[in-house]
Amino acid sequence: MNCFTRLTSLTFVIATLSFMLLIPAAYADRDHRDFRRPGESIHVLPDRHERIRVNDHPYYYRRGVFYEPRSSGYVVISAPLGAHVRSLPTGYVSFGLDTRRYFYANTTYYLYDDRNRDYVVVEQPARGEALMQSSMEVASAAELFVYPKNGQNEELRDQDRYECHRWAKSQTSYDPSMANQRASLAPDYRRAVSACLEGRGYTVR
Repeated sequence: MNCFTRLTSLTFVIATLSFMLLIPAAYADRDHRDFRRPGESIHVLPDRHERIRVNDHPYYYRRGVFYEPRSSGYVVISAPLGAHVRSLPTGYVSFGLDTRRYFYANTTYYLYDDRNRDYVVVEQPARGEALMQSSMEVASAAELFVYPKNGQNEELRDQDRYECHRWAKSQTSYDPSMANQRASLAPDYRRAVSACLEGRGYTVR
């Protein structure tokens, strides 16, 4: 499996204005081979799954898919609201709405939880589907390829990408997840993200 991940620039069009928004955490590789639909049953959980609890009920999670234990094995379920997971699957999309940044993967919406440094399942926001589809349709060719030189795992890569996004935003006053940003600041933002990731042991191309 190719260990390169892509940080893809996305362009959002809101009302009559067009402006480029770089979404650093959204992969261009839309590989959903691990995606299973609710109702599907399995006997053995996938490797490297997470065990999570929501309202004191046990669930399991791996790459955007949630499993519930049953007497005969496990069944795929829709993501339980309030579930916290450490990482998102390859191919997720990120977009800004009001003051929040949402993540979308495998029919599920998430918000990043700064306190726990993980992602929490939330309800679909108003206009969420339209913004998500728009961001996917107008994905541009500007990309960063990030290679983990030190064997960073998936959870750490997600954390580093998000923290570098926040640092780059603070340094450049450019937030790709929000509307009405100055497009001229996008190159500065990309350079800042690259410098941050390289400082954490990644090769950025």
